[in-house]
Amino acid sequence: MEQICRVCLGRSEGLINIFDARRKTRVSIAEMIEQCTGFNVRRGDRFPETICPACSEDAKKAFSLRQTCERSHQFYCQVRDEGIEEALCTLLEEEDWEFSEDEDKWNAPVTDDDDIEGDDNKEVDTLATFECRDCSKRYKSKGAWLRHMRTHLNGESFPCQFCSKNFRFKATLKAHIRSHNAEKPYECSHCSKSFAQQSTLQSHERTHTGERPFKCSQCAKTFIKSSDLKRHIRTHGGQRPYKCTKCSKTFTRKFHLENHLRSHTGERPFQCSQCSKTFALKQHLKEHVRIHSGERPFQCSQCSKSFGTRTTLREHKLVHSEERSFKCPHCSSSFKQRRTLGRHILQRHE
Repeated sequence: MEQICRVCLGRSEGLINIFDARRKTRVSIAEMIEQCTGFNVRRGDRFPETICPACSEDAKKAFSLRQTCERSHQFYCQVRDEGIEEALCTLLEEEDWEFSEDEDKWNAPVTDDDDIEGDDNKEVDTLATFECRDCSKRYKSKGAWLRHMRTHLNGESFPCQFCSKNFRFKATLKAHIRSHNAEKPYECSHCSKSFAQQSTLQSHERTHTGERPFKCSQCAKTFIKSSDLKRHIRTHGGQRPYKCTKCSKTFTRKFHLENHLRSHTGERPFQCSQCSKTFALKQHLKEHVRIHSGERPFQCSQCSKSFGTRTTLREHKLVHSEERSFKCPHCSSSFKQRRTLGRHILQRHE
């Protein structure tokens, strides 16, 4: 077939092969057209395999718009399902994830060619898609924008005055602080916590009931929140951008790395206010404090029993199951709980 543009059917110079032309994202023009239109685009399908430069740019813009819409749709769905606080925290963490993955770009110098200056430039609004959140500069590419944003840091961080979180930029700190300033009329019936959104309360109450409605399509794991499922899915793709400087371990989330680093330093910053015990993890302190208070916030949904930790509740729920997955290595007996198996081995085989 004569060399013409597959999209507009026009003849022009500089036709590009839609299967070979790839961007930094490693997505071909053919894949972009397929995802944006829903049409099958296959090599050797007897249709033109070339595209003109103008239609190529249109395809890239359409694909970029589709990706942006998908990201914003996910954000709005999370606001609907889990509340603005959780959605905002996820958004900030995704931003930090992107900065981690583009670490090499952060260290490259910014050149004058990358910058789009001047109020008189009529094309600024159409060309500059990346705008600095700390000053008025705009950039044509994400890499140039990231390198410029690095100039605002100078090793500084912006701590939240209401909690222990730290942020790279003042703008993200301001967005985070909104979650502290909101009224919190929705109170948990299992503990003393309250929330700004009813949907956030519903997500929180699952920590007490043990409900985990978000299921991974690639393994048997389930999660309380859709954001937890999204983070888990990264593990299937092998994405672990947070690297320990003391050993070879890597992590999918920044705070997992921060927790891990305490195993090297021996730091135990979480002190019990009622005894002398200290803990490396805040969660371990919270579980310990329940020993003093007698609080048992994790309620079984199938009987009246309640427990001090989620792990204990999960183990208890095996009692209600018919599955007996803990098998004795010495005889044919099997049990619903690990501790029942341990007791059996001590009594019968030792």
